[in-house]
Amino acid sequence: MILALLILPVYILYRITAGPSAYNTDALCMGVLLIFTLCFSAGLSFFTRAQRHEILAAAAGYAAVLVVFIGNVSGRGGFGSN
Repeated sequence: MILALLILPVYILYRITAGPSAYNTDALCMGVLLIFTLCFSAGLSFFTRAQRHEILAAAAGYAAVLVVFIGNVSGRGGFGSN
């Protein structure tokens, strides 16, 4: 489950951002980010004894990793794009 939550969103986000420019690319990326972050939070709450603030902190870190990946894919924001 952990491997799927790390590899699947990265693969999906890569396929969305590496393909031809589409009108709803940003909306799709946000949707994928939201869905997988919710799945990550649900997995933590069901399979661990973590408290709410710990789940929130872990979900924020997980979402940050996905956002950094989106920002570093070629053709997306950051220092290299003009």
